[in-house]
Amino acid sequence: SEKIKFFMYYYYNTKNLYLTAKNNLIKLFFWYKNLNKTNKILLSAVLICLLFFSANLIWQGVKNNQTKNQAAINDLIAAINQKQNQIDASLLYSNEIGAKKLLEEIKPLIEQLPQKTQDQKDQYNNIMAKHRVQTEKISRVIRVNPVEIANLINLNTNAKPTNIFIAQGKIFAADATQKSIYNVDTKSNLTTAISLADQNISRLDFPSVDKNNNISYFNSNNIIIFDAKTEKISSLEIDYSAKPQKIIDMKQYNNRYYLVDAQNGQIYRFEKSGAKLTNSSAWLNTQEDLSSAVNLAIDGNIYILKNNGEVSQYTKGAKKIFAISPVEPNFSQTTKISISETEDYLYILEPGNKRLVVFKKNGDFVNQYTSDQFNDLRDFQIDEANKKIYFLNGALIYSIDMAEIKK
Repeated sequence: SEKIKFFMYYYYNTKNLYLTAKNNLIKLFFWYKNLNKTNKILLSAVLICLLFFSANLIWQGVKNNQTKNQAAINDLIAAINQKQNQIDASLLYSNEIGAKKLLEEIKPLIEQLPQKTQDQKDQYNNIMAKHRVQTEKISRVIRVNPVEIANLINLNTNAKPTNIFIAQGKIFAADATQKSIYNVDTKSNLTTAISLADQNISRLDFPSVDKNNNISYFNSNNIIIFDAKTEKISSLEIDYSAKPQKIIDMKQYNNRYYLVDAQNGQIYRFEKSGAKLTNSSAWLNTQEDLSSAVNLAIDGNIYILKNNGEVSQYTKGAKKIFAISPVEPNFSQTTKISISETEDYLYILEPGNKRLVVFKKNGDFVNQYTSDQFNDLRDFQIDEANKKIYFLNGALIYSIDMAEIKK
């Protein structure tokens, strides 16, 4: 066959080349052997000179390449340093747009920096350190050192709180698995547990408060009412047949309750009548896609947060034109939105990026708080009167001071 013929041809040609090379080496060996002593010495000297000359040419070529490469690296570093200095100048004069443009120009330059030698690694690390600082300045990142005010594990080794709420100068952390509400005094940090063991509780979700400091929690088939003053418990029946797992959030506002139903793409409003929520009505004028909605906030308008950071605003059931400014890095998995009733701020929590991002109510970006200690963010609360922000991180409750925001 053709394959066998090709194989035989390749085999014989290879064999012939091998035999030819072998014969030539044998001839060369005997030729050298038959030379007289003087010729052997001269030939060896010539070969050694050629060897040294070749080695010198190779070494010189390597040195020249190294010189050229180092010159290119130096030019690259100089270009990066120049742009970083320009960024500093832009930030000094509050030119964020110009600074962002320069930052984008620097990225491909930094990627070209070699990291083979220790000196190169040191240069790269120094440049990256400044790059990170400038990136955070442009992104208005505020790195904080949160203060631990309570570790609920010390009170209950099985504590698994899911949310926190501020009322009466205290932080209340709800833990449905342990049928408890933990009470943390913000002044003394004294922590106690309020047992709900005698209650039929499976959930303590979506806390919100009324003007009498009664905190409402959603509990699958009813609403748990916790009086923050007396720490007594009562409940409200809810006339609603939707599947609880499809309820994204529920908040009270002006003595009415608003429930977000992802399955039906609707916000339902309930009236409070005695110990029951009744007269549910569709609040949205048209059905919306709420499949990725995660949270609700109310200040007269209603804001719906989706898990990708998108925020929709509704007024009297109608969707308004509204968008928040882009942030760096982009949102990927947001979990909670909160809006101030007294100040002009809107807050979005993103546990994956360990941050709380602040916007104005018109959507303009303000700043963002972050800390490496935020490794299990679950909830936050804003205490604007005392300029504090509280975070629930696992079973830990942290506090930070709010940054002074430029008007």
